[in-house]
Amino acid sequence: MITLSISALIFFSFYCLSCTFRIRALSEKIIFSLTGLYAQIIFTELVLGFSGILDAIILTVLNVSISLGIVVFSVNTQKLDPEIKRDLQVIRHCFNRDIQLQNTILVFLAILLSAYIITAAYFLPPRGGSDDLTYHLPAAYEYIIQKKIFLLPIEIRPYFAFPQNGELLFVWMGIFSHSTKWIDLTQFLVALSCAAAIFSLARMLKQDINVSIFVSLLFLFVPIVITQSGSNYIDLTVCLFFLLALYFNCQFYWDGRKMYLILSGVATGLLVGTKYHMLPLAGVLQLLIFPRLFREKKILRGILYASVVAAFGGIWYFRNFLLLGNPIFPVLSLRPAAGYFFPNKILNYSPH
Repeated sequence: MITLSISALIFFSFYCLSCTFRIRALSEKIIFSLTGLYAQIIFTELVLGFSGILDAIILTVLNVSISLGIVVFSVNTQKLDPEIKRDLQVIRHCFNRDIQLQNTILVFLAILLSAYIITAAYFLPPRGGSDDLTYHLPAAYEYIIQKKIFLLPIEIRPYFAFPQNGELLFVWMGIFSHSTKWIDLTQFLVALSCAAAIFSLARMLKQDINVSIFVSLLFLFVPIVITQSGSNYIDLTVCLFFLLALYFNCQFYWDGRKMYLILSGVATGLLVGTKYHMLPLAGVLQLLIFPRLFREKKILRGILYASVVAAFGGIWYFRNFLLLGNPIFPVLSLRPAAGYFFPNKILNYSPH
C-alpha cells in the first residue's frame, strides 16, 4: 500500500505539473505523468543508492517532499480545478458515449487478467526463468539489504555489470515492506503503463479514440506480454521507456519545444540505463533530435539534452569505466568474463 500510495502521489504531482505547461490533451498529460513517475522513482533511488543511504524512510520522505513541492508549485502557478474537471468530463464522455462494444469486451477481459495476475503475485512465490533468480532479482534484493547500490561479484555473474534502471523498479516494489510478496506485480504495472503509452502515441498520430483504446488494450493480451507480466524480467520496462522516448522525440521533431527536448532526454536516459541493447536504438532516435538542433543552431540545448540523458542513464556506464575500465563491460571486453563468453571457467576479474 505504501508503494502504491507514493506512486499515486508522484503521478498526480506530475499531472498537476502538466497542467502548468498548458498541455490540453489528456493523453499527453498521461504520458507526461508516466515519464515523471518512473523518472523520479529511478533518479531518487540512484542518488540515495550511490550515496549509500538507500533507506525506506529516507526514500519515502524524499519522494513525498518532491511530489508535494511539485503540487504546491503547480497550484500557485495555474488554477487546476478547471483542468481536472475538463479531464474528468473527457473520461466520462468516453465511457458513456464513445467506447464501442469490442473495447468494452477488452476492458472486461483486462479486469479478469488483472485479477488473475494480482492474485498470483500475492499467493505464489516469485517465479519466471533463470534470469529472474540469477540476474535481475539478486541485485535488487542486495540493494535493499545493504541500503546501497554496488557492483555485485562479476566472477559469479558478469550480467551484474549491466545497467540496472529496470532492476530499480523491483527495489521500489520491495523496499518499503522488505518483502517479496508483491515483486511479481512490478512488470504487470509496467505493462499497464505501456498500454497507456500506446494510447497516447495513437492519439498523437491522430487516431480515433476507439482505435487508440483498442490497440492499447490489445497490447495486454499479446502472449509474451501476458507471460512477462507475471515475471521479473525487464523487457516490458525496456518497451515502456522506448515508447516514452519515441513519443517525446517525435513531439520535439514536430514542435521543437524545450519541454519536449528535456522529456525526450529523460526517457532516453531511462532507456539506455536499462539495457546495453538499447544503445543502437537510442542512437537511431537521435535522428529526431540533433538535425533540428543543428538546423536551428541551438548548441546549448544539445548540451542540455545530453546532460539529461547522462543524468538518468549514464551513471552505470561511468561506474563500469571506473571499476572495470570498460563502460559496457563485458561487451567488447578484451578480458572475457566468466559465465559470459566462457561459462565453464571461473575467472577472477572482480574490482574488489
